[in-house]
Amino acid sequence: MLLNKIKKYINRSNIVSFDIFDTLLFRHYTKPSDVFYEIENKYKAKGFANARINAEIIAWKDLVNENKDDVNLDEIYQYVPKKFQNMKQHEIQYESSCLHVNNEMLDVFNYAIDHGKKVIIASDMYLPAKELKKILVRELNTCNFKLYVSSEYGKRKHTGNLFKYIIKDLNVKPKEIFHIGDNEKSDYLIPKKLGIKSYLYERKIDKFIKNKRIKDFLSKHDDLNSRRFIGTLFLMNEIYSYYKKRDYWDKFAFLYGGPLAYNYVKMIIDRANKEKLSDLCFVARDGYTLEKITKLINPKIKTKYIYAPRFTSTLAYLDFGNKYVVEERKNVLLKFLVENGIAKPTDTIEQHKKELQDFSIKERKEYNDYIKSLKLGKRVGVVDSISMSYSAQNLIAKTLPTYDVCGFYWWTDVVKGRKQPKLYQFYNGKEKPTFCHLIEFLFAAPEFPIYRVINCKPVYKENIDFYEKIKIDLYPKLSKAMIDFTEIAEKFNFNPIIDDIAVFDWLNCFVKFANGKDFKHFKKIKNGVDQSHTKYDPVLPKSRIYKKFSKSEFWCKFRHFFYRRSVYDEGRTVSIRIFCIRVLKRRRKIW
Repeated sequence: MLLNKIKKYINRSNIVSFDIFDTLLFRHYTKPSDVFYEIENKYKAKGFANARINAEIIAWKDLVNENKDDVNLDEIYQYVPKKFQNMKQHEIQYESSCLHVNNEMLDVFNYAIDHGKKVIIASDMYLPAKELKKILVRELNTCNFKLYVSSEYGKRKHTGNLFKYIIKDLNVKPKEIFHIGDNEKSDYLIPKKLGIKSYLYERKIDKFIKNKRIKDFLSKHDDLNSRRFIGTLFLMNEIYSYYKKRDYWDKFAFLYGGPLAYNYVKMIIDRANKEKLSDLCFVARDGYTLEKITKLINPKIKTKYIYAPRFTSTLAYLDFGNKYVVEERKNVLLKFLVENGIAKPTDTIEQHKKELQDFSIKERKEYNDYIKSLKLGKRVGVVDSISMSYSAQNLIAKTLPTYDVCGFYWWTDVVKGRKQPKLYQFYNGKEKPTFCHLIEFLFAAPEFPIYRVINCKPVYKENIDFYEKIKIDLYPKLSKAMIDFTEIAEKFNFNPIIDDIAVFDWLNCFVKFANGKDFKHFKKIKNGVDQSHTKYDPVLPKSRIYKKFSKSEFWCKFRHFFYRRSVYDEGRTVSIRIFCIRVLKRRRKIW
């Protein structure tokens, strides 16, 4: 914890100084200039971003001299074209909306206040000091500090002149001040040179975007929306990490399941509103978390968590003549007849059509009674995860033949020649996902597989196997992390929205760069691939990038830890290998 590291330095100082950007406050952008492009898009002011960036460059060129270190926002806007003059206030307002407190640094700030230290805040920034103070008071929840902004005094930390002004203004010795900031020159080297104690705070977003998965994602999606997504994800992850002690599964579900579910639900809500649907039916078990997220985003939408078991779909609407009734389903029906003492394991379902038809009539009636008990409106949306046969949607549509029923899927693999019902899918890219099991793992529920619906209640499968039990025990943690993602996004008005291709690539980056730690945790996580849940595939597929070292590769790498030197003994050369452990010690820049 940062506070524990620097308590002693705060205790030895009379004045504690903080930088603002990337220290006390975070923006949800990977590039500061993206703010201007976001403003341009928001207010439909085409050309504003480039005009604003160029205006600042020209203002610096014309106005900065040996007596003036910085320019302010008013001076910058003197060089902005007239048609964009009204954008100044919009810029201030937008900057305010995308700045959020760094909770880790807030603890340090509050510690200094609570221990009677004089707190100052110093920043190289063009925004007006009064506007920055409003933001700081809002985020820090106090006005117990003195603010020094370079644009107000025409003096910058980067040159040392702002620090010199602070020392003179406070009438103190440099060694009485302890400054904390993220810029190596402005916040560490310069104050240190002046005799001010300083601490270099690591820029967390730089560390975040150095992750190979994020680097790969941004290499494919170097656009404003994707950069905003990564910046927003960083900020949301910081907030989540601060308030919750997380393990591997919390992190995984938040960073990957959160964006997956949030973006999918946003599409569902948008389309449901356009279609004026009366109800959204979230199919068990895939719709468990999706329904909760939908209610968080839009509580006004009428939702139902609905049971539509595949076995009920198979039995209630028998279709022996359909070539797409796969052998697997026939085996399931035969097993059902055997369990009811009607058939022998060596029989075929064709021998028992009459008995099956009797069961089919009863199954239809049971399911019809269940659907009627839900009191659905006439326009129904059925939400699922991934489907090839649309069994849940077809079951509901056949039960409600006079209703308008449409389906929502993250992705569907359409079988050539098979009739496709009315549906909307989130991912429409050409590349087929290799991580369908991963999506189904994230869109699951902490309940047993549903077998049938009897007396309007679900009948769960008994004696579930090892892999199902593992997922059921683990799932509450995954669901909670994804719901927390949505709660943070809604509470702070964040915008982690990206298009379907970007979401696909974000999940693909996790799979593509899966490492030994990932495979260790996913080792026992498998999905059932058949209706009877007897066959299982790994949820995390191995990519080409991941492979274990062979023995020869291991020893080749191991030998790099040896140093060699030659020793001469009576004319003979003896090669001696000395084992050496290399320790890389990272020096924390302080004082």
